[in-house]
Amino acid sequence: MRHPGLDVVADRRYGIPMIAVLFALLASSYVACAEVIPAPVGVRFPGTIELAVDATDVNKRIVRVRETIPVKPGHVTLLYPQWIPGAHAPGSSITLLSGVKFSGAGKRIAWKRDPLNMHAFHVEVPSGLDSLDAEFQYLSPLQSSQGRIVVTADMLGLQWHTVVLYPAGYRTDGIAIRPSLSLPAGWPFASALEVEAQTGSDVHFRTLSLTNLVDSPVFAGRYVRSVDLDPGGSLPVMLDMVADLPANLAIEPEQVTALRAMVQQSYKVFGPAPYRRYDFLLALSETFSPIALEHQASTELGKPAAFLTKWKSLPFERPDVPHEYVHVWNGKLHRPLDLATPNFNVEMGNSLLWVYEGQTNYWTFVLASRSGVMSAEETRQFAARAAALLDQRAGRSWRSLQDTLYDPIMRSNRQRDWPSWQRVVDYYVEGFFLWLEIDARIRELSAGKRSLNDFAASFFGRRGDAPAVITYTFDDVVAALNAIARYPWADFLNERLASNERNNAIEALKAVGWQLVFKDKATDYSEAIDRESGDADFLYSLGLIIGKGDKITLVQWDSPAFKAGLAGGATVLAIDGRSYKADALKQAIAASKDSKQPIELLIKSDDLYRTVAFQYDQGLRYPHLERIPGTTDVLSLILEPLP
Repeated sequence: MRHPGLDVVADRRYGIPMIAVLFALLASSYVACAEVIPAPVGVRFPGTIELAVDATDVNKRIVRVRETIPVKPGHVTLLYPQWIPGAHAPGSSITLLSGVKFSGAGKRIAWKRDPLNMHAFHVEVPSGLDSLDAEFQYLSPLQSSQGRIVVTADMLGLQWHTVVLYPAGYRTDGIAIRPSLSLPAGWPFASALEVEAQTGSDVHFRTLSLTNLVDSPVFAGRYVRSVDLDPGGSLPVMLDMVADLPANLAIEPEQVTALRAMVQQSYKVFGPAPYRRYDFLLALSETFSPIALEHQASTELGKPAAFLTKWKSLPFERPDVPHEYVHVWNGKLHRPLDLATPNFNVEMGNSLLWVYEGQTNYWTFVLASRSGVMSAEETRQFAARAAALLDQRAGRSWRSLQDTLYDPIMRSNRQRDWPSWQRVVDYYVEGFFLWLEIDARIRELSAGKRSLNDFAASFFGRRGDAPAVITYTFDDVVAALNAIARYPWADFLNERLASNERNNAIEALKAVGWQLVFKDKATDYSEAIDRESGDADFLYSLGLIIGKGDKITLVQWDSPAFKAGLAGGATVLAIDGRSYKADALKQAIAASKDSKQPIELLIKSDDLYRTVAFQYDQGLRYPHLERIPGTTDVLSLILEPLP
């Protein structure tokens, strides 16, 4: 784009447009203006930050913040959190931070934002001041296009990293902070935080480190209910539910039984819990945005309003509960070294997410099955669907599992149009199969005497007087596996992480006595997903999914639909000359096995109408698992509850 009034003149000596030279000079001037931001050191921050958050304005969804920060005269840099644990990528709410004002002794103090780091604020503190007052607002999103909806007329979820500025140059676990929160009148709340005092709806929490504060969100609302998930246990474990309507707080005894069993089965795998109490914070709403985020002593879960009342119909929603709970041990107590950063503005690394998320995903479904959160059959149906998904990953030919670990940082939450070719966060689902195969291999090597249960207990369990966060590396994982069963684990893992050919899911299923097959009827698990999403799934026949409004939401790379020139975003108007209906397309695909007539779809893409013909003869295909005759059913052994 040509800038008005600015001529683009080529520099003949270097072949560089003059505008590029001007931009380079402008960038260098920004660098020259930037302040040096102190790196975090292991010295404790002197004093305690006072943080007061007013979340009473739920109608406008504006959260008002006041901070008092101990300082010394001179230059001070304050940071707004950017790298949040559990997100695996930079992504803060900096654009929602507004009305920033600093003052001291009643006088306003000027500030400037760092020109290279938008999360850093520079302040010159006048002599004679020993504290700095900060005021700002967090403009909670009014619509999902602006970010997650976390405040509604009936509930709120407070993530402390959105409402705090903290001094640069210190580790966050060395910064003491005393938080308080004002809630709408009459709203109960739930959190793992310890309450120091409460007057009406004004709550004062006990002083703690900034690390632990950010790791301890608060849920509150008009309608709140708590259920004890470990009655009689030495450590409280609570399910704290916040809902749009009181009816959505109903929970059946068998659901409570399953969740309580999940807690106990987790203890049997990982050992004693590394918390004083634990709170599953569960928002049941059609307005509050979905979330599943782990914390050391709590879990943030945002689920559909009918999550509990339609429990049996939503098997795909349930695994988030054990998943985030497993992170207490794998991810919070024990963490990959490059994810254990000293503060919230130091870049994280994702090199071991195949352990952090991949093994957690393995335990997600194992513990769900062992406890009754899911049935063993539902878990097998999940595995069939997941294996079929990975079987169609054409992108494996160019992008390894290891490379998908960096996807959160690369994509910045952008949707991918061709996930089967681009690959996305495959370390979750492929990680399930990776650790399934490892479990099977350990059982084989030890003649059934050892399993991944033993690895989890030794590697992720509490270790006496160890620090709050125990870090690990690739070599640590290999050494721990060898302590359970001797094997060339480094070669095993490197091959599976780097391979562009090996289908880890199919091979893992073989190792546990099962195989992927396709039938002409979908599993109950897949039908539940399609029913809730409004999708018609033809992914393993024509290679596409047709969603709400008859729009094509996904086309599989190299599938018949792909080869016919289809892509996501087009609308299907007709099938074989008649108005499109999903059932009509199913019938046509089913009939294709005995008919040589092509299937014709009338497609509208932008303002172009065209007819697409499929020469397809394999009928309907949906993924299932079948036992491999003559093999041991290792999968069923794995899914059995521990005594």
